[in-house]
Parts: sequence; structure tokens; C-alpha cells
Amino acid sequence: MTEADDFKVSQKKVRDSRFKSEVLGGHYFTCALTGYRLDTETTSIVQAARMRQHAVSGNDDPRNGLALTPDAHWMFDNGLWTAVPVGNDLLVQVATSRFTESSPSGRRLATLQGKPSHFHAHARLRPMIGCLAWHARKHRLL
Repeated sequence: MTEADDFKVSQKKVRDSRFKSEVLGGHYFTCALTGYRLDTETTSIVQAARMRQHAVSGNDDPRNGLALTPDAHWMFDNGLWTAVPVGNDLLVQVATSRFTESSPSGRRLATLQGKPSHFHAHARLRPMIGCLAWHARKHRLL
């Protein structure tokens, strides 16, 4: 690896770390899909998910991110759900025809269809509607 390559890798790590910190803190470490929040003194269960990939858009704005639990993040990245604006809310839209699911606890993605996304009262960020719309179009959820 050349020095230029090392520099690019270093810049990406700094950029990704800053994005993660701003998204998770801005969403008060709360999953936008489920409202679940679990953190310890040093870490949180939620991950920073990009609605529009940086490689495609170059968008580092934290409003291009959602705080999601690992399972919600995977389902979002695979186009199984998105959020669509309806009035002042962002409602969950689930692609129920694309999957089957079961859960002994009753926690299922399909039951979230049409429900409002979760934003903690202390959250200071809301997602960019344009980024959500891009995600929905990319995954043919509109």
C-alpha cells in the first residue's frame, strides 16, 4: 500500500467514526424502527445506517443516517423496509411480499407496517426526506 492509500484509509476511518458518533448521538442511541435503546457506559446496541451510501452520494451529513439495531439495519440495507413521510410523521413501509418470518416473542417486522418511526424525545436529528426517498426508490418500495 502506498502512502496515498494509507492516507485515504485513514481519512475514511475518521469520516466513518464522525458520522457514526453524530448519527447515534443525534438519535439519542434509539432505533428508528423499533424504539429500542440499550447502552452501557461505553457502547450502544444501535448502529449508524446510511440511507444513501457514501460511495454513491459522497454524503457525510448525519441526516443521511438512521440509528438502527443490527437486525433493523440489515433489513433496511436489504430493502425489507423504509420510512415514508405522511404529514409530520415518518411511517414504516414494509415489503411484506419479500420475506417470511416467525418469532417466538411476537416481535415481527410485518407488524410495524404503517406505524410511526421512533425518535426519542431527546433526539436532535431527523432524517433527510430526500435520502429516505432515494432509499425507497432504490429498493422499489414506493
